Amino acid sequence: MFKKNKDISAKTVNLLTVLTLVLTAFFVVYLSTTASAQFSLTGRVSAIDTHQKTITVTAYNGPDKPLGPDYGLALDRQARIMSGDVERSFGDIRAGDWVTVTYHEESGGSLIAEGIAMTFPPASYSAYTGPRTFSLQGKVLVIDRDARTFTVDPSYYYGQNYSGGMRVFAYRDGAVVLLGSERRDFRDLRVGDWVTVAFHQEGNGFVVTDEIAITSPPAFYPESSARTISLQGKIVAIDRDVRTFTVDPSYYYGQNYSGGMRVFAYRDGAVVLLGSEHRDFRDLRVGDWVTVAFHQEGNGFVVTDEIAITSPPVFYPESSARMITLPGKIVAIDSGARTLTIDPSYCYEPNFGRTRGVRVFALGSGVSVMMGNERRDFRDLRVGDWVTVSFHHEGNGIMITDGVALGSPATIGCTEKQG
Repeated sequence: MFKKNKDISAKTVNLLTVLTLVLTAFFVVYLSTTASAQFSLTGRVSAIDTHQKTITVTAYNGPDKPLGPDYGLALDRQARIMSGDVERSFGDIRAGDWVTVTYHEESGGSLIAEGIAMTFPPASYSAYTGPRTFSLQGKVLVIDRDARTFTVDPSYYYGQNYSGGMRVFAYRDGAVVLLGSERRDFRDLRVGDWVTVAFHQEGNGFVVTDEIAITSPPAFYPESSARTISLQGKIVAIDRDVRTFTVDPSYYYGQNYSGGMRVFAYRDGAVVLLGSEHRDFRDLRVGDWVTVAFHQEGNGFVVTDEIAITSPPVFYPESSARMITLPGKIVAIDSGARTLTIDPSYCYEPNFGRTRGVRVFALGSGVSVMMGNERRDFRDLRVGDWVTVSFHHEGNGIMITDGVALGSPATIGCTEKQG
């Protein structure tokens, strides 16, 4: 009797053991299946944390429906980020981009992104009549200043497999143009600029710009180390010793410009132009209007590549009174016609004299002739004198002399010997 009960008890234990093992295996398989189950999400990136490697995607729910809710996902270490057939990095994703994310949910509820495909808004998304903005990155290829349109080629960013073609955007007053945190204007866009364009499509199909962010080429692009930027404004200070000059862009961009004054370093080799004529750092004056092309080096130093001495913009009060200076040596005087001929090649060789030649200036009766602080007269000028002539162009193109300052080769930056 006791033996029989013992056998039954042993069988019961064995049965329970087997049942426990089966349930455990089933539970492990269930957990494994749950953990590895993949989901897919398409939507627009609303936030990125590059340090934590997390991304927030606002889900697309189909036509005629608003976007939402938001999904916060952490990037898996093995996750791949693709744009077509081209592999990208997490740093290439920007807020506003459209993506399709493959992810799984961990037991603690965290969403882990296993792969991200950079895409474009679904075609059906355009049917939604609520407010929406798209984002597109690429390189500016064409600008039409009159029609206020610009053409972007996204294939530079998204790769040659991008099939959307070039996009033409209309710029309207009120659209924001940014270079970093600094406000810019449509006038500052240049062919070759890399941009991120936020835009919307109106009912008539017209693509209208909401915001343009002038950016640097992406890290994977060959020219990413050679970003040149331009800025317009008025020179408010020049340091001849350290060869720097300070530009106040607020004269050009208005009082709402928040970027402050900019100090530029001038280095040998930088081009200085007045129209098509080559000038020099010596010709810059406080009060000059300039367009400066520059780049920022790895140490943060802002280095000048080109300076174009310009006239004030047409909307500025002093736009009708642009005065220019030219140094050189007097090589001829006509006392009867009250003209003097200047040879600037002594100061600009070889860029000026061999192509532009001498310049003839007419001196009216009210023209100031000075030597230092002493007032002189046209009759005091002699062939061989070193002078700096101030002049302006009138609307009919006639060159009018405003003043003549007598000096020496050293004071006006010229040399007696020609090469």
